[in-house]
Amino acid sequence: MDLQEKVRRKLQEKLSGPPQAVGMDGNELLGRLNRLSRVQTIKDIPQLTTALFPGTHCPLMGAAMIAGGIKDCLLIIVGTDECSYYTKSLTLSDRYGGINGRCVSVVLNSHDVTFGSAESMHKAFKEIVAEYRPKCVMLVTTCVIEVIGDDYDAIAEELTKQYSIPVMAVHTEHFKCEDHFPGFERAITACQSIMQPQEGDGSVNVLGQRFGDFADTELYALLQKSGVKIGVQLPSGCTSDDIRHAPAAKVNIVVNDIALPLAQAMQEQYNIPYVYFNRFAAPEKILQAYQHLF
Repeated sequence: MDLQEKVRRKLQEKLSGPPQAVGMDGNELLGRLNRLSRVQTIKDIPQLTTALFPGTHCPLMGAAMIAGGIKDCLLIIVGTDECSYYTKSLTLSDRYGGINGRCVSVVLNSHDVTFGSAESMHKAFKEIVAEYRPKCVMLVTTCVIEVIGDDYDAIAEELTKQYSIPVMAVHTEHFKCEDHFPGFERAITACQSIMQPQEGDGSVNVLGQRFGDFADTELYALLQKSGVKIGVQLPSGCTSDDIRHAPAAKVNIVVNDIALPLAQAMQEQYNIPYVYFNRFAAPEKILQAYQHLF
């Protein structure tokens, strides 16, 4: 018995158990295989299974979802055509304005990757401003930008000064993280650059509301009953002007971990305290959060 036949028999033994154990019949699986002598190219190796889950999303998705909650924010993706296609397909909903909505891209070519993309970015931004006239911009860099090392924080500052439009640089490289959650955090934290000092109005800001309407929550009902004014709800349907006035609040209510860095930064810069009011399942923690808030 040759080695190849031994391998086939061993594999058949492992796969010959109940079909429910492996998701398919072992004999059927073996019937799809080719002998090594018949394999000339990769196309001769059949696909035996189909992925049920396409894999994790990259931080680019998280940043795009935060931008979607800021009504007048234009999302600009800087990177490859694959990244641009992925983001455009994600943002075809009415929330972003559809196919001609507020998601555009600057696709880099080999020259940009070799010699830097700053010149192409400035040229593209001029055209984008003329066509879209945005109130604020989220400039999202993808993996290729982070690999070649272009300084998009500096570019965002230059564009802000040149066009008098808030431009937030958000870095979404996937090779440094496992999923899309850092994109949420970085995008919402970047909104601090829009904020300006304000006179206090006694309101509370709600930071980190990812799903649903805050107005449907028990916390909202209690705030309303107590006569507490609601300030900015980021990123739940606010505008850049709402974000600009966020420092008028007396306290920030953080309802998701993604907003903790922003709340901490606002406490440091504007001396606004925050209450971490996550969706607890423990009654004592819920009570502690209410006591801390009121």
